[in-house]
Amino acid sequence: MLTNHFTEEEVDQPVYTHIVRLSRYLYSITDVKQSLFLSILGHDGEQALFWGYELYFSGFQEETFDYLLDIAKILFQIYALDCDEDNHMIDLVNYSLYLWRLSPHDSDHQLGNCILTMCNHNHNLAPFIRTYFKTNIEKTSHLSDNIYITFDSEKVNNYTPSYSDKPLYKVLQYARKYAVNKTYNQLFQTYTPENLNEVYFKNWLYHASFSPLWEQRILEYGGIVDEEKHQVIFEDEDLEEEFYSKWNYEPDEQSIETHQKAMGNKEDLQNDLETFCKQYGYKIIEDV
Repeated sequence: MLTNHFTEEEVDQPVYTHIVRLSRYLYSITDVKQSLFLSILGHDGEQALFWGYELYFSGFQEETFDYLLDIAKILFQIYALDCDEDNHMIDLVNYSLYLWRLSPHDSDHQLGNCILTMCNHNHNLAPFIRTYFKTNIEKTSHLSDNIYITFDSEKVNNYTPSYSDKPLYKVLQYARKYAVNKTYNQLFQTYTPENLNEVYFKNWLYHASFSPLWEQRILEYGGIVDEEKHQVIFEDEDLEEEFYSKWNYEPDEQSIETHQKAMGNKEDLQNDLETFCKQYGYKIIEDV
């Protein structure tokens, strides 16, 4: 059993029946989470907000906060990974989640508070790298200050844009602002489906149905998920036509650039642990 320790997903080898879940704009949920982690690690607030709210507004509100807790345990531990004491970032995420649960309909900004604060704090990867990669590292790059950020609630609207003035087939072109980061898939043991066309083109709606947002859209028009055929079936043709006239983004008809933002580029090199550490401000000292 392999585990992607950045997305907490387990992989059986050699046979694995992983179901790829697609997000609001038809990114892989696994890729969204990994890109969120790497954006926070790189102190890139703009991208981190994009990925965080892509996950959040796909209907995974609580899962997004839970994933931030996982990130807090990885990046902001002072001591061993199994010790949550003195981890102020865990306290922040838990408190933000508490406030969100009190008023979920007008507390979307709580997620932004957590993400931006994480991006503006020094992190500590040493306990994680030592535990899972049996390697000692030391930090070589530091932020001058650790800053707690309050995210303006009105700015949440930037992550729920309306594309009603665009043809449906152009929505993904505008909505996919960033490309997923797959350059560490091998290092992180991230699952990648063999048949990308099946996931992103042929049966995209089936894979999107695993996101609460798309599930709600499908149910609204009487759609049924056929698990055996990996399809979504509409028993009423008129409702089916209405559904596709409103939500068919035509993912197979996009430009190569738009495809690659979700599917990745096969030409991209896979980076190793040394490159990973160097990119995010660490250097390897020795193997444990």
